[in-house]
Amino acid sequence: MGARTDTTDTTPPAETRPVTCGFEHTLSSAAELMWKHQCRTISVVDADGHQVGVVTDLHVWAAHNHGVPLDTIRLVDLVGALRERGK
Repeated sequence: MGARTDTTDTTPPAETRPVTCGFEHTLSSAAELMWKHQCRTISVVDADGHQVGVVTDLHVWAAHNHGVPLDTIRLVDLVGALRERGK
């Protein structure tokens, strides 16, 4: 028998950058991106493209579960509130 050749494709996906959403958008916008890209987290970025927080599907679920319309929650407010809780 000859040497075994591994044929596993280790090429990274064409799109490896994280899905991002500007902090001026709403949780509804983030939820739409999660749905479109089939992901569970969105990096929230400032105007310069620097990450200022992360929103997950659990944030979307919690807001929906409490009857809060997703288009009324601004990401800048959500990220700010999460930072205050972490202090």
